[in-house]
Amino acid sequence: MDTNRDSFDKLVSGLSSVERKTLLERMQSVESDLESESLEPLEPVSEGSITLSNLLKKQSALFKLWLWVKSILSGSSVETLFNEHRIYQIGRMVDKKYPGQIDYKHGYLLSSLFDLFTELKASANFFRPYMDCMDENFGDFYVLLGSIMLPAVESQIDSEVDPYANPIEPEPRPELRTTNLRRLESIMQELSTDEKAQMYMGARAAHWLLQFVRLPFSHLLTHFNMIINNEHRCPFSLVENDLCAFARVLCNGVSIPDEALEALYLYSGQLLATPVPGGRTTEENSAELFMEKAHSMLSKIHIFIQSVPLRSIVRIATNDAQWQVDNFTGGEDWFVQFKSSWKKLFERKWSSWVQDCKKEAIRESLTQNFKLKDFPLLPERPWSELWGGIHFRYELTAGFLYWFFRQQFPTFELALKTVMLEGDFLQKQNRLEFTESFNNLIEVSISLDSLHRRLQSGGEIGLVFTRLLHDRSRTLQGQAKVEDMMKTLENDVGEILYRFGEACRLMDLLLNGILLTDKKDSRFDSISNLSDIQLTGHASFAALLAKAHLSIRNAYSLIKELESIDSPSLMR
Repeated sequence: MDTNRDSFDKLVSGLSSVERKTLLERMQSVESDLESESLEPLEPVSEGSITLSNLLKKQSALFKLWLWVKSILSGSSVETLFNEHRIYQIGRMVDKKYPGQIDYKHGYLLSSLFDLFTELKASANFFRPYMDCMDENFGDFYVLLGSIMLPAVESQIDSEVDPYANPIEPEPRPELRTTNLRRLESIMQELSTDEKAQMYMGARAAHWLLQFVRLPFSHLLTHFNMIINNEHRCPFSLVENDLCAFARVLCNGVSIPDEALEALYLYSGQLLATPVPGGRTTEENSAELFMEKAHSMLSKIHIFIQSVPLRSIVRIATNDAQWQVDNFTGGEDWFVQFKSSWKKLFERKWSSWVQDCKKEAIRESLTQNFKLKDFPLLPERPWSELWGGIHFRYELTAGFLYWFFRQQFPTFELALKTVMLEGDFLQKQNRLEFTESFNNLIEVSISLDSLHRRLQSGGEIGLVFTRLLHDRSRTLQGQAKVEDMMKTLENDVGEILYRFGEACRLMDLLLNGILLTDKKDSRFDSISNLSDIQLTGHASFAALLAKAHLSIRNAYSLIKELESIDSPSLMR
């Protein structure tokens, strides 16, 4: 499958199909000590529907009598006293089974909880960069997750919903787009119950991790600022809301499948430059290390969940014996976003196919006017070999312009220079304008020569690409450097194209006037000695100048058309 047809290369931060497959294989080789990465809560939810009043009715008559007498003496309701009794029981249970976590009598969280929350925060810090990337576009993440969890569905879409299965034609038929979209919708509706359940599990896991990294760790830990007997303490009253937020996530059990972790890593594109045994630093080893680290962090979360009776602690902190965890939500709309992103991917592919159709029409012009069978490219393109190929905005445009100034422009450069030096312009202003336009064309040629030298292996740009290619590593720093360099390069080429356009437009008007081909614009006139100028090897100077005029006009027209469709995907 070529770059244009692979729907996932663009989703995985520029990774090629081979790179993605290799990374998946390495990550899948890492075994986890946890079974299915299950994060089941310590305290199962089993009494959510039992109210305090109903629970009170189940108590012994003697106990209820005691509560009634106490309510009369204290002025508090029986329900309030029963709630306090239940809180006291919960506190004793926590104190007995999980000593050192809370001081329920005085209302404090203790040092052991401080240590456990600190460890938990380290896990959140590890996952946070990956979750931030996912949060930018859930739909695209689901497509990538689906490519790992449901590879057969991905293959079916790529083979059956593909504009490139049709021949390139000058005018694409609109019904082809409709047919492909209907087939995509059909494939989505054919997903089995098991396939949907798999995807929902992965989506739910991703949302759980997202909500986990957003928990108020820093705010909670900041309030452990009371030091008593060398122990950190935190009053319940300061962190009630924080504890409720933690309980909502940590008391709702989920399973974290490895496929969700693999998708997070690939989607983020953060290929970690972590040293490995033997001194090697590769993308594959980074992926492997990520999976090992992710399993380790999930193990810490698992230990916290199994070590801290968080629901009971929240009940004590809020003084509400019937406090219940809100149901966890997240990932329920995965199918809608999954389908929507696939449609967007198809629209990108369709647009690219339409551009290819336009390209074929331009190719005919290229053959007819310049006798070229294919689009010329820059002789030095160091970005094309790095990391499966880096996007360059002006692949075709810059390639043709370089070819034009190396092959075509020299054939009539002398003729233009002769007009500038020997031409007797009927309008003096035209001489100044002709000189300006000709000099601009020469400057464009010089700039292209300079660009070629910079792109060579020993040049300013080529040298950087050569080093990165030999390093065989893809780091965040290296990627940022390449992005900055490509942006600068595209700005430079854009400036060259702008100057070429300015020079061509003016030269076209001047040659119109000189050759008397268009007298609509009185500002541009001929030269009085056109018939007298001679060049060795050319019978007619005017005919040579007419060829130059046609070549410049055709080149400018082709550049305008190329610039509007230029893309690496069009180089096939």
